[in-house]
Order: sequence, then C-alpha cells, then structure tokens
Amino acid sequence: MEVGFVNHLEAKLGLPATNTVAFVCSSLMMFNTVVKELKLEGIKKQNIYSILERYMKCGIGKCLHSTIGQTLVCADGPVYTCKQIKTLGEQT
Repeated sequence: MEVGFVNHLEAKLGLPATNTVAFVCSSLMMFNTVVKELKLEGIKKQNIYSILERYMKCGIGKCLHSTIGQTLVCADGPVYTCKQIKTLGEQT
C-alpha cells in the first residue's frame, strides 16, 4: 500500500508517455502539480484531461455565470484537455 501525495506516487508508475492518457480530477493546486509531473514524464498536453466543474453554476447554460473567457463551461465542457485549459487562462 502506498501513502502520499498523488504527484509523488505518479512518478513511481513509470507510465509510457506515447500511449498514456491521464484524467486529473482535483483542486487547482493539485491539478497544477500533477500536470507538471505528467509533462515531465513526457505525456502530451492533449492527452491530459481535467474537469472544470468548479466554475459551473446552474449547469445548463441559462445563468451565463459558468464562463472562462469565451467558454461556457457547462455547455462547452466541463471536460477539457490540458492544452485547452491553458488557452482559457488556467495555470498548467
């Protein structure tokens, strides 16, 4: 049994960068830390996915408060690649 932060455990996995797709669901701070480690392992930004549900308000696009830039998270997402998230202004 392993104990520790996910970014420390991920480094021990030895994931093959060419065939790996990662899904990261966490707080923004942990997301940035895990993505940094995944990129160091050689995993491409377009193969790293996350959800941006923390921005969703009504969840159906009526309130228009779930926006990041020009993106309406509840209608256009909430699942985005790391590459897309970077264009929205999120840190990665």
